[in-house]
Amino acid sequence: MRGRGKTLIAEKVETREDFALARDLGFDLFQGYFFARPQVLAAPRNRSPRPGLLRLLALLSRDAGIVELEAELKLNPSVVVQLLRLVNSSAFGLGRNIASLREAIIATGTRQIARWAQLLLYADSGELPWRADPLVQLAGTRLRFMELAAGWLRPADDEFADAAFMTGIFSLVHVLLGSTPKAVLEKLGLAPQIREAIVEKGGPLGTLLRIAQAAGEGGDAASIARSADAPPEFAALTPEILAALNLSAAAWFGAHIEEAAA
Repeated sequence: MRGRGKTLIAEKVETREDFALARDLGFDLFQGYFFARPQVLAAPRNRSPRPGLLRLLALLSRDAGIVELEAELKLNPSVVVQLLRLVNSSAFGLGRNIASLREAIIATGTRQIARWAQLLLYADSGELPWRADPLVQLAGTRLRFMELAAGWLRPADDEFADAAFMTGIFSLVHVLLGSTPKAVLEKLGLAPQIREAIVEKGGPLGTLLRIAQAAGEGGDAASIARSADAPPEFAALTPEILAALNLSAAAWFGAHIEEAAA
């Protein structure tokens, strides 16, 4: 199959043993519930940029100002290096190099910083390249699906779309840290509606998260959208609409991961 230029995908990877076998057999991509389950590590990696990225994303979820973002970034030199590399890349097409941290934040914009930070957050496993890491794929497609669905439901409500995006990011953080959503999110000071959505699956964002989870797992997401506890406008998320949103989210992730890995 590879000789014919095909990409090999291992599905239904449920355990670490399944993952190791599929990787040894030469599969390119991996899919399965194993990648969305937390694993307690014997010792944390002290040099990981994840704590700084989590604090940065929490600040973004609260719509923090440039001064706060700059102060947090100054505490994490490795994150600053990545940001400057991103903003000075050809993808931004600025025609000039950015030298100062504040100028980088302004030029990049908080929305783009959030997208970049979540990719760094989930791509820090070290076992697989970004393009093949299932957790990166799951997080990237989920957060974009939620953002697109929120925008489709409430086109004039940018705050709802941004909150949906951040809910998607933080919905899998506990997997990275080998903990529970409640324990992780209590330390981050997230906006209450985002914390409620992830921990209790409550509110419109919680319903949207359940829809995203079902859609990503091939479940009946449309029935969740039509349920009695869902906001009335969610009933418009028909199977056809959900499939289109899923396809758009996957396409966005594919394009974005190429840009980030360049």
